Amino acid sequence: MLRIILPTIALFFALVSANVSASLITIEAREITNTVDNTNFITSWSSQSSTVTTNSLSEFELYQSGGNSISRLTVDFATGENGSWGFEAGLDAGYGAAFYLDGVLIGNRTDNLWWSTDWSHPDVLSVLGNNLNSGPHRLELYWAENCCNGPSSVRFTSDGTSWNPLSISGIEAVTTVPEPSMAWLLGLGLVGLAVNRRKQK
Repeated sequence: MLRIILPTIALFFALVSANVSASLITIEAREITNTVDNTNFITSWSSQSSTVTTNSLSEFELYQSGGNSISRLTVDFATGENGSWGFEAGLDAGYGAAFYLDGVLIGNRTDNLWWSTDWSHPDVLSVLGNNLNSGPHRLELYWAENCCNGPSSVRFTSDGTSWNPLSISGIEAVTTVPEPSMAWLLGLGLVGLAVNRRKQK
């Protein structure tokens, strides 16, 4: 009986683990009701008294968060191996913007930013050479716009050369690494089931 149960359990956990999505993109926006200190976006975000609108996204490309608003983009993802990552934000951000990685400020601009939907524009906020260890990470981007509603986008690189639009599918394409333990569990389960079927015949 134990020879039947163990392979079945191993197969179950292998299949469940293989289908868990670790990436999540969330955008939050709120009306600017108090002063924006573009040297401290976290405090500025918390100090607003307006209602927060929250949406989960599959991608963040040419997104319009609204005029007279402060926004926070949060990306939760996990890497399967160590690597050097880069991030770029093309924004409509009259008050500037700031990138945080795992709670640490990695780049900010305090000038009026409008990238004109052109990644080669000097108003693009760029942060390169961020060394990430294998495991979970959180990227946060804050920005604030005083008047208009231009589109904003974020892109990333995990190898320093190839840029990808920020999307769940794009992140998972470069972070999905086959785990030996999962492959071993799956193999064990399939072999165990095959052996049990032969014995039953």
